[in-house]
Amino acid sequence: MVIDGGGARATEDKVFQHNGPGTMLINDFRVENSGTLYRSCGNRTGQYERHAITNDITAAAPGGKLTGFNVEYGDSGALSDITVVGDSERDIRVSYEGNETGAEPEQPIP
Repeated sequence: MVIDGGGARATEDKVFQHNGPGTMLINDFRVENSGTLYRSCGNRTGQYERHAITNDITAAAPGGKLTGFNVEYGDSGALSDITVVGDSERDIRVSYEGNETGAEPEQPIP
């Protein structure tokens, strides 16, 4: 999937959730007062390997994590040209331990 340009404001949870296999490209995107920009699904039966490429992203405060990946499923993410405005505490890349039980991943892992 390719998202080339755009933005999201005032989202409660995720802007993009990647449930299927493959690669998602998010390019030239602005997110403001929102939850996570990109999250690979972490709690479905039959998990897939997922990849994300994020480039030219502006994230304005307040906001949640920018990206989240399940490393044990082989997920990966390439981030470049990320600008965070007014939120020096924002997590840019968070690793999770996903599951296949339907439960939310408990805590990000370091």
